[in-house]
Amino acid sequence: MTTAPQPIGALERRRSASTLIPVTVGAILLVTAGCSSSNEGTSTDKPSASAMPSVSVDPLKGDKDAVLAVYRRMWAAQVKAYSSGTLKGAGLEKVAADKALSKIKVTALYYQDHGSVMKGEPELDPKIASITRGKRAEITDCIDSTHFIQVNKKTGKPVGLVDDNRRHTSTFNAWKLNGRWMITDVDIDRDRTC
Repeated sequence: MTTAPQPIGALERRRSASTLIPVTVGAILLVTAGCSSSNEGTSTDKPSASAMPSVSVDPLKGDKDAVLAVYRRMWAAQVKAYSSGTLKGAGLEKVAADKALSKIKVTALYYQDHGSVMKGEPELDPKIASITRGKRAEITDCIDSTHFIQVNKKTGKPVGLVDDNRRHTSTFNAWKLNGRWMITDVDIDRDRTC
């Protein structure tokens, strides 16, 4: 059996191509190696997993944020009720329940009966003292009522102050009821200043 004649130069092209392949591959590797070593320390380098700092995630962060948010909304509702002289439209039932709601209502009625309203706002600095996931939380605060004063509703003049120190330690309890946090009890220690 005879093979068909090869065109002239085909064999030489095959030989030269076979010798070029290792040379070409070697040149590419050399260039690639040179590029990677010259780029060391650039911003495109990623640190190894062992060099990455470990991030600690607080599993109760969502609950803590929700408790502090409802606490601040409770105070906003109180300020609205106490400064307007009425509980209507304050939204207290959305943020307070149980003893906390009762105490706020009794205080609002006291102001109404004495022809007083509150002027200004208290300064708050709440901290989560304790919390259990989705159940109960305790908030501590040093409430500064220096700029939250009782005034006569008609004249706007301040009603006599009980004491000069208007910063008192307070504790608030919150429970998660029907899927949302509510402030359920309030204890302002008027004998303890902060």
